Amino acid sequence: MKFGGRQDGCKESRCSAHGPVIRFPFRLKHQPNHCGYPGFEISCSEEKWTMLELPYSVKLSVQEINYTSQEIWVSGRDFCKNFNLSASPFQFMDTYGLDYMIFSCSESKANPYNHLIPTLCGFLPNNVVYRVSPDANLSHLDLSSCSVIYYFSIPCRSVSHGEYNQYSEYDVFMNWSRPACGDCEAKGKRCRLQESNIKEPEIECVDQPPKGTYFCATLVT
Repeated sequence: MKFGGRQDGCKESRCSAHGPVIRFPFRLKHQPNHCGYPGFEISCSEEKWTMLELPYSVKLSVQEINYTSQEIWVSGRDFCKNFNLSASPFQFMDTYGLDYMIFSCSESKANPYNHLIPTLCGFLPNNVVYRVSPDANLSHLDLSSCSVIYYFSIPCRSVSHGEYNQYSEYDVFMNWSRPACGDCEAKGKRCRLQESNIKEPEIECVDQPPKGTYFCATLVT
């Protein structure tokens, strides 16, 4: 089998010089559908961030992808997004969850205990919005003129980037089981979609040949 023109538009790429490598099962939005596996779509932001696109209009910044262990580290800023992975190919790796109450207030609040954390909320871009940390005692906080607008719960390892400003982020670690390309990657090979007429996508594990040479392909089950 020759490395034909079908794969010409599926070259490895990055959104920036220091961004993660993007290759199968991921694909960039402008690449043909056969370059990636369904549900693994990535876009590059105007700032050259690598953005993973999930259902319900959730976009997360990709920090790292491990193709051998099939794990991905992402971060997000919008604490008012429905973070539900049921319609995606990914699963949370962490079982420990963080639960936040998201408050919208008519005015800025004093924050003596650092429990009121200024927060980005996509559907209220001009409001004063705070998230209350999980260990906060609400009776110690001035929440007058504030109302709860959202409950945010997510398994995540840390919320450590700019903790006390509106640009704070949460880190999420996810993995995927399909397509199963970890063994192929561990052998120094690459996965790709197999040309097939059936509806269910199948993959094959191929060598990385020099340009213009032949390669062997085996079906990954």
